[in-house]
Amino acid sequence: MGNRSVSYHEDLIERLKDPELRVAYVNAALKDGDPSILLAVLEDCAEAMGGVPKLAKAIHVSPQAVYKMFSGKGNPRWENLNKILETLGFRINVSLAKKKVLARA
Repeated sequence: MGNRSVSYHEDLIERLKDPELRVAYVNAALKDGDPSILLAVLEDCAEAMGGVPKLAKAIHVSPQAVYKMFSGKGNPRWENLNKILETLGFRINVSLAKKKVLARA
């Protein structure tokens, strides 16, 4: 029997079962600043943790609603995004930026 090759995506999902790797992956997406990348990363994390249907059940919405949130057309409300993050085991932290955007008057 020949060796079965594993796709990049399958390998990624397997590696994302490690919580430390999931945190690094999400932080990299946040640092990138593109909301669509963050949503794709969260979908990968959901898949690694049991799938979108399981996540949807945990946050009390339909799987279709979660898939829509994760799609390029999605624009999840803060409430839903926060529920997704919490369910996946994440929380948002704020730190000071190296560069001031607005100066005190």
